[in-house]
Amino acid sequence: MNKFVHLVFKKTNMMKNKVLLLLFCPLIYNAQVGINTTNPKGIFHIDGAKDNSTTSTPTQELNDFVVKSDGKVGIGTADPIDLLSMAGQGDADINVGLFSGSNTSQSIAYHNVMTGGTPASPTVVGNGRSIAAFEGYAYNVAAAAPNLLGSLVLRTGRNGGGEVWFGTSPTNSSNYANHYNSSIDKDGNFGIGVDPTVRTANTKLEVNGVISSTPQTLTSNGSNITSTVVNVNPAANDDDFFLPSPTSSPGAIIFVRNISNTNTAEIRTNVGTIINASNVGGSSNFFMVGLDNNAAKTKTVMFISDGFNWTAFKPSN
Repeated sequence: MNKFVHLVFKKTNMMKNKVLLLLFCPLIYNAQVGINTTNPKGIFHIDGAKDNSTTSTPTQELNDFVVKSDGKVGIGTADPIDLLSMAGQGDADINVGLFSGSNTSQSIAYHNVMTGGTPASPTVVGNGRSIAAFEGYAYNVAAAAPNLLGSLVLRTGRNGGGEVWFGTSPTNSSNYANHYNSSIDKDGNFGIGVDPTVRTANTKLEVNGVISSTPQTLTSNGSNITSTVVNVNPAANDDDFFLPSPTSSPGAIIFVRNISNTNTAEIRTNVGTIINASNVGGSSNFFMVGLDNNAAKTKTVMFISDGFNWTAFKPSN
């Protein structure tokens, strides 16, 4: 049996904000309190804008506050599914401030460590420190559960330190299984396509899949090379194509192919030199002979920057 307890605030000359209990029963099994609503959806329900219809909509509930009988709290929703569920529309930021004494400019953040599924007591992290864990998820509310679209998790690392997990789903019906596909571990190792629930990257960059680079095709004399995979098509013999500065792109690897069957392309650098991998010393230019019947033809070259110069690796072609 559900009985509604309505709170009415009445102002008199003797007393302000006197609470009158219009309905009270000492044998109430489940009392519900509704403010601005006659149809509370929990043991305590405030309809901030007093706009809920008999069957309220999610939009009408955006200004509601609800406490359910199982202790779940809903802000902006009358049907919380977790201990604290919040829903907002537009600019609905969430601000949390924890501080000691009167020093409100420096926050004290707490975190809980899970051991065997049991949370330990909160630990003081220190002034000016951020929270130890954060999980953010994107859902499609119009699709059937679990409808997980994307996620970002900042968490403590499995071997100390911290980790960042990224997850995306190709459809609106994804769940948590096989959702996480990239991560950064405590050593800064970045894994792409590596499931962090299984392991993190073994090197600074580990990619489980095909890596591609947007190819660049250059046809004009004096053009600058700005991509990793480049096709040059000189309109005349010895047309110039310029590599980027090796000092500003240390470790860069660039593949250049001369797609002309008749003309030679001249690859140049304005900084440092271009060193043939089989030689000592270099020059400011490197010729890629395009003529197919020329024994010295050089159709494809890989250039690697050591931070000072470019080294040219020429396959036998």
